[in-house]
Amino acid sequence: PCCPECMPFMNNHSHELTIAEDLVSEEALSALDAHFSIDGFYNEDGHWHVFFRDEPQLTKVSEVLGLLQKELKLTSLAPRNWNALWESNFKEVVILDFCRIHADFHNKEAGAYEYEILINPKMSFGTGHHATTFMMIESMRGLDLKGKDVLDFGTGTGVLAILAKKMGAATVVANDISVHAFENSEENLKRNAVEEVDLFHGGVELLPQGRKYDLILANVNRAVLLRDADALIGLMKPGGVLLLSGILAVDENLLRQHYEDRDVRLKNRKEKNDWICIAFQ
Repeated sequence: PCCPECMPFMNNHSHELTIAEDLVSEEALSALDAHFSIDGFYNEDGHWHVFFRDEPQLTKVSEVLGLLQKELKLTSLAPRNWNALWESNFKEVVILDFCRIHADFHNKEAGAYEYEILINPKMSFGTGHHATTFMMIESMRGLDLKGKDVLDFGTGTGVLAILAKKMGAATVVANDISVHAFENSEENLKRNAVEEVDLFHGGVELLPQGRKYDLILANVNRAVLLRDADALIGLMKPGGVLLLSGILAVDENLLRQHYEDRDVRLKNRKEKNDWICIAFQ
């Protein structure tokens, strides 16, 4: 989803790319941001709708996403009321009575949930709407974070870092390679009065040296999880938990073998809409 601040740029003719939801994760779409002028995206009727200011090359899009061109549909669009469309498609997310994620135009429901998180996403990723983010939050519900040190690797909107701090974490470090995500997460931290988070723009190599974590949250994509496995495991405290998502169920065995070969063991797993969330210890 885009934010209202982005929408004025979309009032002229733009291009819409439609992709089936089960082919690509919300997090994987972030890779497009490095190559194209993306105005925003939303999810509706089992499809991602991604908007471009200029017509993108489908060959490059398919290469970045690892999809076939026939799995992508590109159309030109006439002007629309994007503010109304964004608000109508950005629904609040509720995880039992544990956590409610909503935008500032949703009604307040004080006291109904253990944690309330206010998120106004721009061109960032991780609002809780996708199964991967939902399962990450659902998994955090069973953890005691009071006094713990937490890393949110690839923070997106900052939602997991915000929740970790609200759950009593002593320290929270968060990072993202996308400048849009970095700026958006910074704004969302302030919006939730959670400013005691060390936020970094960059990859694992820019994280503070010598720090170890009781919990590492990594809701990114398969390629990053495979590439950075050694680095992430090296950042764990003894007995720490590494919570991963952004993985399709068909890739579970590959990922599990890759991590278990590095001296961590499976703690638990979740599955939702063909996506999985795995906890290692």
